[in-house]
Amino acid sequence: MRLIGLAVLLILNLILAPLVAEGQQAGKVHRIGILFETTLTASGEDGWRTLFRQRGYIEAQNAVFEFRWAGERFEKLPALADELVRLRVDIT
Repeated sequence: MRLIGLAVLLILNLILAPLVAEGQQAGKVHRIGILFETTLTASGEDGWRTLFRQRGYIEAQNAVFEFRWAGERFEKLPALADELVRLRVDIT
């Protein structure tokens, strides 16, 4: 499970780095989808918010975070991913 989490973190880093480097449009609110295979604790969510804040994405200012958890029920992952697509997230 930790390898999957690490892979997700690495992928997000690779995706977010160019976006932050280009700068953000004034007034644009980014909808960020975050999908987990396990249930995340409140402190885990805060850790993700801190990570994004360090990269310039601040909740209630220029970002909305859409957290989704499968609770180790892997069969739920496709439906949760579909939900994020329907929400038209900017970053997944």
